[in-house]
Amino acid sequence: MQPRRNVGAVWFRASLLGMLEMFGMLTPWTHEGVPTDEVFKVAANFPVKGMPIGVPQQEFPFDVQEFLSHVAKS
Repeated sequence: MQPRRNVGAVWFRASLLGMLEMFGMLTPWTHEGVPTDEVFKVAANFPVKGMPIGVPQQEFPFDVQEFLSHVAKS
């Protein structure tokens, strides 16, 4: 039996990575336009807060610097 997957959570994390990429924060770990495996491995397990629908946010729902630090150590 395969483990259950939360497609919404995967989409949410992928969207956050897309924003980091758009802001150029993943450039050191991007090759030929694709983030490295390390980026995805860290993103899959890094703690992220939920975001209420319809409520404007002023920051990412996780510690970006800590995330990038974990990616750099991978």
